Amino acid sequence: MTLTNKNIPSPRVLTGAGLYAYSQVKAGAKQARKQGRLDMGGFFAGPVRTHDFMDKFMPVKRNMPKRFHNIKYDTVPSKREADMYEKLIAIITHHKIMPGYTAVDTSSRPDEERKRVDISWIFGEYMTDTIRQFLIQFQETIAEVKTRKLSEPFIVPGARGHANPGEGPMEHTSQEAMDTQGQLIVYASNMLARQHRTFIFTLLICEDTARFIHWDRGGSTVTESFNYVENPQILTEYLWRYGKLTRLQRGFDPTVRLADPSEAERFVSAIKHHQETSQRKLPAVNLELMEKYPASVITVTDGQDSREYVVKAPIRTPTSLVGRSTRVFYALDMETEKLVCLKDYWRPIDSDRPAEADIYKRLNEHEVPHLATVHISGDVPVSLDHPDGPFQETITDKWVDEYLLKHPELMVEKLAPGEKRAKSKKTEKKPGEASTQATGDKPKGTVVPEQPVQLCLMGDRRPYRHHRVVQELLYPLSTAVSSKELTAAIGNAIACLTKAHDDADVLHRDASAGNIMLRLNGEGVLNDWDHAIVLVKTGADGRTPASRRTGTWQYLSVGLAKNPAKEHNILDDLESCYWVLLYQGIHYLKSTARLLALTIFDENEHAEVPALNRMDFVGGYKKKDHLSVGSTDSDYICFDSIPFQELRANIAVAFRDFYAAAAHQTRDEYKRFLDLKARYLKTLGKTMLQYVDDALKSEDWPKEPDAIPDQFPQTTEAEAEAYMNDIQRQSYCLQVSTTGTGGVPHKPPAFKLNGPAPSSSSRSTQKRVRQDEDEDVYGPGGTNGAKSKTNPSKRIKTMSPPKTPQQSSSDDDAPRPRRIASTMPPPPTRSRAQTSGGAASGSLKPIRRTTSATRTRFSSRIAAASSSGPREDSEDVIMAPPPSLPRGATSRSRTLSSPRAKRASAETRSHGSKPSTPKRTRSRDGSF
Repeated sequence: MTLTNKNIPSPRVLTGAGLYAYSQVKAGAKQARKQGRLDMGGFFAGPVRTHDFMDKFMPVKRNMPKRFHNIKYDTVPSKREADMYEKLIAIITHHKIMPGYTAVDTSSRPDEERKRVDISWIFGEYMTDTIRQFLIQFQETIAEVKTRKLSEPFIVPGARGHANPGEGPMEHTSQEAMDTQGQLIVYASNMLARQHRTFIFTLLICEDTARFIHWDRGGSTVTESFNYVENPQILTEYLWRYGKLTRLQRGFDPTVRLADPSEAERFVSAIKHHQETSQRKLPAVNLELMEKYPASVITVTDGQDSREYVVKAPIRTPTSLVGRSTRVFYALDMETEKLVCLKDYWRPIDSDRPAEADIYKRLNEHEVPHLATVHISGDVPVSLDHPDGPFQETITDKWVDEYLLKHPELMVEKLAPGEKRAKSKKTEKKPGEASTQATGDKPKGTVVPEQPVQLCLMGDRRPYRHHRVVQELLYPLSTAVSSKELTAAIGNAIACLTKAHDDADVLHRDASAGNIMLRLNGEGVLNDWDHAIVLVKTGADGRTPASRRTGTWQYLSVGLAKNPAKEHNILDDLESCYWVLLYQGIHYLKSTARLLALTIFDENEHAEVPALNRMDFVGGYKKKDHLSVGSTDSDYICFDSIPFQELRANIAVAFRDFYAAAAHQTRDEYKRFLDLKARYLKTLGKTMLQYVDDALKSEDWPKEPDAIPDQFPQTTEAEAEAYMNDIQRQSYCLQVSTTGTGGVPHKPPAFKLNGPAPSSSSRSTQKRVRQDEDEDVYGPGGTNGAKSKTNPSKRIKTMSPPKTPQQSSSDDDAPRPRRIASTMPPPPTRSRAQTSGGAASGSLKPIRRTTSATRTRFSSRIAAASSSGPREDSEDVIMAPPPSLPRGATSRSRTLSSPRAKRASAETRSHGSKPSTPKRTRSRDGSF
């Protein structure tokens, strides 16, 4: 029985891994939770019955001993989570439900990912220093505890918000519930990313109810919610069964074992030797941390030969729980004592999608250049005793069909519109079981699940198989020493793409800065062919394009970013090479680019895609604008390296002409576009290679290596907010020093993202930074700020603060920084964090009242100040909260009659001191 429609596009064509890997701003905890929920949309199966869940995933050979039947949990529900942790752990430990395991309250112990899991189970009797430092490596299973039922992240569709079960997701829609679900997803994702496991279990407790959850790379299975106070045996049996499971039954990979001390030492010595002697250094290597990190030995087999590799922490971890979930390790070959690269991921089992090992074999047969040298690759077997199969695969998709076959009463026959359904007999509901109801209308004969609901919504539900590839050690493009070496590497990637497409009929579909790499001698290598497909020759154009969008968001072509339904072809991969060239150039070469230029890569929005009848990420508009920018435009990016700049411009012109022709309106224009597209499909790769060859032959390349350290490293939200606050100060305020002939604009000191963020005395701001472990939020490329609806024609009056000791007498008559209503919009309303901290940080002086003549005189100087930074209405501006104003510089809208002012005044009186705010009288217009 198959409930999957393979023609439905994947609901996860763009995951967190593809969206945030190269984003300028790191995704905070809240943003990671939100993206995790988007990635998991349609991949929750349930609710299923608890005893069916345990029989399938936690099989045991005997029944639970009777001495555990009388355990009660009626004291666990509490108004404080800490009390619930303590009581639950005490009950489990006292009754010895899970012998050999230690339940620990880890809510105050952040792991290396800075996540605070409520309760963790550790295998063993005590926590060592290593376990405390690398907690996530040793978590057997975890529990998330909430004090309120409103935190319940799952609902039964049809019971709340849906007319018919099966016509809506089982996920809750309240913010509190979505936060809980996001936490569960992030914790499970981190455990699977850091441990060598094929699946894990988690326990969710919300007040006096509980659920069990099984996670693998194909999705998640969720049980029905049950009351563990009224039905304590269900929770006890779950805990008891877990304590009886073998390592294989707990999801641990049998092809991985812990390394002994000598093997771990050999790995660390090899890394140290490489870093000391090699011309190119491995990035992201912390030798001090690496020495303490637990080491493992992975056995890789191709069905005939097997080799062992020592690894430690992955240098690349997935941010998405479902799907490929690629991890990359530096590894030591135990036989040759050489460092290699080991890639571990889950490939979709699809007859139209060959394994990466088969792709490499096909490419080598057609002598495609600039490929990585693969030492060994193959699917991961369930047992090393049988290397040729069976293999490790996800089981969520198979569990769906098995569960429905076992419970036919949960399946109903959907009828054609207008046809009446016979009343079904009500079955007696057992305690803790989900009810069964009828579903909506569909053509007669379609068999769908009634409960669990999400099964019929998993349109692209498919199994994944564990796969590993071991290849030569390569280096990222960031290690290129010059603009010429970077250019040559991009040329090598273009040559590889073109040869693979034209001769081997293989389309890569993910050209990015992470997949174009360098050998030790500087040669460019196109890596990671796990997204590649073999094109089928059909029709006049000769090939059938790919039907799904895939790749890394920052390097997607304009066409793919704007239209998720677009067919992927070779032009998209070639355009991705241009965006890689530009991205690396902005980061590592001298140019006129500013930080905000990187928004062309991060720009995205979640919008409805009519062609796919669903929501998806779209963008690419700023990329298209970049291609059309002329050399006289202020946004034009010019590089110091002349040959590099000419190459970039030539390639940009080629794609500019293509998209200009694509904007056809008449029939003749459409025909010209089709002719241009056909020509580009055949010749663009060769044309770009000619541009690269001409550039490499130039004699104008810098004589010395011109690569520089990353100018715009990935930032946190706090750094990005501080930088944007500085931009806002430049937009709103103009600090002027007077001279004999009048005022001269003075540019405020620039904020450095690498340096410390401007400090603020606001407690709220400091607390928010500390809560970044689990609460911070900042989207890719910034957030969209709400437009102010204030009337820009009204003047914004400010009050003069008391004269500060820092002000000299010569500045008394100098005009102060002002918001000028005639040229700039009024400032947005300040947040509590900004108003509670006093004066703003930085070198700006307090704002004081100026006359109308002064405002008029300096309004013409706003343009000069704005030229040092982006305009307020510029599309490139990432909206951020406005800067904190000095305490005395309150606006008209801030009055002493406001509730906040009254509370502050009352609090001041309660401490026995007089209010510091001087008494004011109300004027006719309502201000003070």
